[in-house]
Amino acid sequence: MSRFATLALTVVLLAACDSSAPRDNPRDPLSPGYDGTGTLTGTVTGTVSPFPVRADVLVRITPSDASGTPTPGADSRLAISGPDGRFEVMRLPAGIYAVQVEGSDVRSDVVVAQVGAQDTSLVTLRANSLPVVQSQEARTVYVESRFGADPYRVEIGTRISDADDIDDVDAVVFVVEELGIRDTMMQVVPSASQTTADFRITLPQDGLPGGSAQPLLGQALRIEVTDDAGNVIVGDPFGLVRIIGTVPTPVSPVNFPGGLDPADLELLWDSEPLPYPYAFLVEVTADRPGLEQVVVSATVPADSTSYRVPTQLPSGTYFWTVSYVDQVGNRGRSTEARFEFQ
Repeated sequence: MSRFATLALTVVLLAACDSSAPRDNPRDPLSPGYDGTGTLTGTVTGTVSPFPVRADVLVRITPSDASGTPTPGADSRLAISGPDGRFEVMRLPAGIYAVQVEGSDVRSDVVVAQVGAQDTSLVTLRANSLPVVQSQEARTVYVESRFGADPYRVEIGTRISDADDIDDVDAVVFVVEELGIRDTMMQVVPSASQTTADFRITLPQDGLPGGSAQPLLGQALRIEVTDDAGNVIVGDPFGLVRIIGTVPTPVSPVNFPGGLDPADLELLWDSEPLPYPYAFLVEVTADRPGLEQVVVSATVPADSTSYRVPTQLPSGTYFWTVSYVDQVGNRGRSTEARFEFQ
């Protein structure tokens, strides 16, 4: 290289290193506008196509490594998604962040975001709404039957909701831990809602400990719900209130072969008062070959011992029953009393 070329190159290099040179690039750490922070913006949606936006979801942003493991001792930033599902956090120091929704009723995978200085990073969070146990009930049923069926059973019911879709619910299980009971509950079909459904299970006498509902009294009963992602939600403990081990006695008509006036059908029974609030449940069932259908169902006050059927029944064979029913649905049901219209 000639002496003059070397001199020219030296001048250029010196000019490049001159601190007085203008620095107007905001990404230049030496630029007056550089502050080493960036912006993280994102959208929270559901997990089911078409992935509707989710509002009012809490989002936690935590410094992390490239795998999404939070940096020990690092402070998090929080944001809440707006009506359009979007959230934004400004002035985040440049670096790697673990982004995840947070709350007792929602879960999401961790999304790792690289936030650059003076840049805006974009993320999408798929928020999986957890199932919610909306209601739960347990009642005992004691039945006297001329068919000799087992007299005791326990009926368990619950209503489950999932804001994404009720099909996200994988299993609903009735649990009594102390007695080793774990039984899968079945959905009542059809469901009246895309996001809510009722589930039921009936435990017959031979499925109860010792063949009786008595051991379940005083036990903590629970509903356990698992969604498709493997999240497990357990409802609050609940319990049985009582067993109604006595029943009213049908008086008339009983095994009546015919001759009744279908326009003036009155059902009569005897009963003993119970030491707690109750009513009577009267049911008339049409007994047809291969099909039994309840055609009359009425609740009658506890001070009554009769019920007049308000509609005229067509000719055929029927049976009727009367039950004690307490305030939570426990029942003691009479044996069937048959009658027919010619």
